[in-house]
Amino acid sequence: MPDVLPIDGKQPLFWLYLGLKDIGHSPWLSLVHGLLIVTGGALITGLAHDRFWLLAGAISGFLVIAPVLATSLYAMSRAIERNEAVNLHLLFKTWTQWQTLHNKEPVSSVVSGLFDGQPAASE
Repeated sequence: MPDVLPIDGKQPLFWLYLGLKDIGHSPWLSLVHGLLIVTGGALITGLAHDRFWLLAGAISGFLVIAPVLATSLYAMSRAIERNEAVNLHLLFKTWTQWQTLHNKEPVSSVVSGLFDGQPAASE
């Protein structure tokens, strides 16, 4: 296992600065995305606030799903870094073509290869 590299105590503040810089690059898209995620969390809390087990399950599920929901923000940051357009088309493409954007092989064939013990066929 590789060694864990130490970081300067100010490094998290630099990361926050970079995040604010990304928000400044495309404020409406960033803020609407964040507002949708906050609204989803508030909706979960509102529906389950008086049902402990439902709330516990919903919060646990939200903690699992939240990093997946953040992929749009990662795509926006990557596009800014590459001087590409940051717009709704980018987010739509991120959510609808994620299986073929990273590599040219659909995820379904990789997953099926896991279950049948055969490597996925390359295109």
